[in-house]
Amino acid sequence: MIKFYTKQIQVVTLVLLLFSLESQAQLMPMEIIHYGGSPNEVTNMVIVGDGYTAAELDKFISDAKNATAGMLGQLPWRNYKEGINVYAIKVVSNVSGAAMNPNNLIDNYFGSSYWSHNIERLLVAWRSSRVFSVLFSNTPFFDIGVIVVNDTKYGGAGGTFAVFSTHAAATEIMIHELGHSFGDLADEYWAGPQFARERHNMTQDTVPETIRWRDFLNRNGIGIYPHAESPTWHRPHQNCKMRFLGRSFCNVCSHQLEKRLDFLSTPEAPARPTALFGADNLEIKPAEKVKFFDLSTHNPTSWEWTFEGGIPEVSNEKNPEVLYRTQGKYKVTLKAGNDSGDNEFFRNEFINVTAPSPDRTRPVLVTKNIKIELDKNGEATISAEDIDDGTYDDVALAEISISKEKFTCEDIGNNTIIFKATDSSGNEAQMGVTVTVDDKIKPTIKAKNVEIYLDSDGVGYLNPKDVDDGSFDNCEISEMTLSKTEFGREDAGENKVMFNIKDSCSNSASVEITVTVNIILSTENGEIFEKLKVYPNPANEIIFIKFLKYIDPSLESIEIVDAKGRILNEIRGFERNGNVIPIEVKGLKSGQYFVKLNTQRSLKLLRFTILR
Repeated sequence: MIKFYTKQIQVVTLVLLLFSLESQAQLMPMEIIHYGGSPNEVTNMVIVGDGYTAAELDKFISDAKNATAGMLGQLPWRNYKEGINVYAIKVVSNVSGAAMNPNNLIDNYFGSSYWSHNIERLLVAWRSSRVFSVLFSNTPFFDIGVIVVNDTKYGGAGGTFAVFSTHAAATEIMIHELGHSFGDLADEYWAGPQFARERHNMTQDTVPETIRWRDFLNRNGIGIYPHAESPTWHRPHQNCKMRFLGRSFCNVCSHQLEKRLDFLSTPEAPARPTALFGADNLEIKPAEKVKFFDLSTHNPTSWEWTFEGGIPEVSNEKNPEVLYRTQGKYKVTLKAGNDSGDNEFFRNEFINVTAPSPDRTRPVLVTKNIKIELDKNGEATISAEDIDDGTYDDVALAEISISKEKFTCEDIGNNTIIFKATDSSGNEAQMGVTVTVDDKIKPTIKAKNVEIYLDSDGVGYLNPKDVDDGSFDNCEISEMTLSKTEFGREDAGENKVMFNIKDSCSNSASVEITVTVNIILSTENGEIFEKLKVYPNPANEIIFIKFLKYIDPSLESIEIVDAKGRILNEIRGFERNGNVIPIEVKGLKSGQYFVKLNTQRSLKLLRFTILR
């Protein structure tokens, strides 16, 4: 375990070391997973990843966050949550995962492999010099180095650095291995004689007065328990996390971890800061942003950043975000200060803005089919945004468009149109989408009451156009109907009829109209009825039927009929006075009536009105 910010090491030593390491090792992007305070006042844990390719760095950050959250949720780490910093350095491997044979390593960065020392689950990072180089170059203040290996097979190790895989029990493996590498604790299961030695939780001493954990004996299960496999060696507890994953640390192990955490979290006397910084990305494309992190010691209260080629060029924020537009390698400088003074630190060519690579990738189209409704004018308009459902491009979209925007009644139903997207490099992509056009506006119905006359056969016909009075639709009327179109003598008078219209989308409207049926005179042959008339009209007490020259000798009867065709009076023995027949009508009420003259060959109707 290394503590750079202790009283035993001069600040100047650290600064010289930083410049030396920068020239020897590669700087890498990093993120702060958890922050508890100034690096010189807290325990600094740095997590590096092995077996994570460039495309898997987001997974690495997620794995590091999950493991950290699990660790800080358990004792004794939970009690020191405000006294721990956790950093994650993004290390890129060319090959994902871990090797299965330390003699045949794969191209991951730190050479992590299972089957180390012929133990399948023993996962060791064999390129340890690279681990030191990365930690010292990027976080020289580190206290604990942790390696997470991007492989789901169960495995871990607890040597100089805690190593754990991304197995489902990753957090438990990490905490157990930290017991080894950070707490110098032994396994409390029997790992083999090669691992047996005097440790804080392992001993051959069985005398209660001298045993290492004598201060904890007989409390919370602490005792002297021999290993069944080698009874000369003893452990303090039967159910500790150093024996079984998923359990708590026993008091002996917790105390040892707490001593280390207390030591590393001892406040120092106020001093001027030692400036240091990192960033979440060191190689970017033009127009991308970089998040910078202040890693300075002794709680700076002021920051003066200078970003060569950056936007902004200067900042006084603690952790600023900077945009770079132009290709090149750029210097970053930080002056960190507090009441005791200030200190400046810089890194040349720290940010590398690479040349934009030719963009030959077409936009990715994400669209949706839509339904639209015509308005009162039979029209509808859409835009490309109505069709778009998340179209994107790896650089930037320049334009989206559609082949048709306006729709009318002629487009009712499904229409296939073309959606097209163009990116800033001129790459295009297109696809067909369906626009379903519908009309839900009912026709506007206008109708009029009508009067019809029966023909000589006593039948009258009515056409929908006869009652239509200017009905219209936003598209077109496809059908007009009447609930009744044929009328006879039995319908004489007023009749209620439904007038219905329907458009091409089956929207309909209806209205009730009045059809008045009048019985008209039949067609006659001969002259005898040519100038037949009834008078007075309107009448009161009596009417007179006057023939032109003489009364038709074939006249058999006279009927008085009301407007509904009902016979009110039938006269056979009627009075004749020259060419005039008088008929008494004083019993009739005001209204329209007919005189029906029945002969052997035909009939004749004459209309008259009674007015009281």
